[in-house]
Amino acid sequence: MAQFTIPIEEIIDLLGLERSPKNRSSGRSIKVHCPFCGHKGYTMDVDVVNCVYHCFHCPEEFQKHTGALDLYSRVRLGAPSYLLDRKKVFQQLCEELGSGSVSYRDRKTIEDTNIYPAEDSTLDKAYTSLLSLPYLKLSAEHIDNLVARGLTAKAASQCRFASIPESRALIEDHPYGRRVSGWYWSQGIEKTRMESPVLCKYSWQDVVAGVLIAEDLMMQGVNLEGVPGFYRITDDKWAIRYERGMMIPTISYEGNIVGIQTRRDSTTKNGLRYLTLSSKGLPEGVTANISRTHVVYNQKSISENTQVYVTEGPLKADIILWYLTRQKNADVALIALQGVNNTKEIPAIAGKLRNAGVHEVYSAFDMDKCGNISVAEADKALRKMFRKELINVYTMVWDPEYAKEKRAELISLAEGNDIPFLTSGNDYVDIGKLAQILTKRHIEYNVIHENGKTVKTHWRPETKGYDDYLHMLSNMSIQ
Repeated sequence: MAQFTIPIEEIIDLLGLERSPKNRSSGRSIKVHCPFCGHKGYTMDVDVVNCVYHCFHCPEEFQKHTGALDLYSRVRLGAPSYLLDRKKVFQQLCEELGSGSVSYRDRKTIEDTNIYPAEDSTLDKAYTSLLSLPYLKLSAEHIDNLVARGLTAKAASQCRFASIPESRALIEDHPYGRRVSGWYWSQGIEKTRMESPVLCKYSWQDVVAGVLIAEDLMMQGVNLEGVPGFYRITDDKWAIRYERGMMIPTISYEGNIVGIQTRRDSTTKNGLRYLTLSSKGLPEGVTANISRTHVVYNQKSISENTQVYVTEGPLKADIILWYLTRQKNADVALIALQGVNNTKEIPAIAGKLRNAGVHEVYSAFDMDKCGNISVAEADKALRKMFRKELINVYTMVWDPEYAKEKRAELISLAEGNDIPFLTSGNDYVDIGKLAQILTKRHIEYNVIHENGKTVKTHWRPETKGYDDYLHMLSNMSIQ
C-alpha cells in the first residue's frame, strides 16, 4: 500500500516556522511557534511520523483537519485544504518546494510502514488475559469511583475493568520482581529508557513492571505481537507501556476485546485523563488502527427491537447501559467513539445495524453539542454516515433549565459585541447558532479563567453527559 506524502518538516521549513531549540534530533515530534494563535512559546506540536500537528491554545475550529497539507494551506491560503481544491493546493506546494511540474497523481510515493494490529480474536485473548491477572484486580479506590457514578459496589466489582497499581508496589509484590529488576540494570536497559523519546517520560520501575506483566502473559501462551500497548524491549522480552489507572476494555460489535482505554489516576500537564493503551513510537509497537469503537448491549444480540445510542467514551457507554438496563429493563445497545471525530469504524457498524433491522439511532453525545462547534459538526457527520445505511439519527438533548441560562448568556455576549440575532424559539437551536456566530468572529464564549488559564465550560458538569443526567434522575427518584 502506498500514499502520497511530503514530509511535514519540509513544510515547516518552507513556511519559516521557528523550531524550539529543545527539540530532539531523533524525536518523533517537534515543537514550533504556532502561526495561528500567536501564543508565546513553542505551543504547536508536530508529529513528523504521521505528518499531523496540534496546538491546544488554538480555537477549537483549528483543532481538526490538521494534516501537513492543511498546515500549508492555512498559512499560505488562509483556509484548510478540504475547503479548497486539494489537487491545486498540492500542486502549488510541490512548485514551492521546487518540484516543478510534478503532478498530484505522479507525486513520488512511499511504502506504508505502519504496523497494524493482530486479528480481533488475538487481541481478545491478550486483553482478556491482561484484565484477568490477579494483581490487576479492580482496586477499592476504582470501585468507589464507579459507585460514585451510580453503579452498585457489586456491579462495579463484576465489571471487566482492572487496575494498574503503582509500579514500585507491583515489583515488590511480584515473585519475579527482584530478578527482572536485576536484569534491567545488568543489561543496560536504563540507557535504552533514557534515550527513548517515549520511555524517558516513565520511571525505570514502570519499565520493569511492564516487563513483568508481559512475561506473565507469555507464560500463559499469549502472543503479544501486534497487540497495541505492548512493545519489544529486547530481542527476547516484551513489555507493556505502563500507565497507572483503571483499565476499561473496548469491545467490538462481535464481542471481542480489541483495545484498552486507561483512566489515569492523575492527569498530564495538558489535562488528559483518558488514554488509549498504545505502544506507538516503541519497538514493534502498533502504529495504526489503535483506537477502536466500543459496542455493548444487554441482550444476546442487536435486533430490530434494540434501542441504539451513540456516545463518546467506553466508560460513559458502560454506565449509560447500566442505568438504562436497570431503570427501564429495555433492549439497549451503546456505541462509543474514542473521540467524537474518530468515526472510521462507523460505516461498517452502521451496515451491521441495518442488517440487524435497526432503523434509528439516538445521538447521546455530551451537551457540548449545543455550544461546542467541533462536537456539533461531529454530530452532523455521524448523521450522514448512518443515513447512507438508511438509518435515521435523532439528536438527544436534555437539561432545559440550564439551556435557558446558556442561551441568555450567549445572547448577552452577542449584544455586547453589537451582533444582531433573530431567535428561533428553541433554546438548543439558538445556542448552536450563537456559538457558530461567535466562533466565526473569534469571540471567546463558554470560558472561565483559572490561575491564568482559559478553561472551556460548555455545560454544567452535573448534566453534561447522558450518564450524568441519568445519575441525577436516579438520585432524584431515591430522594
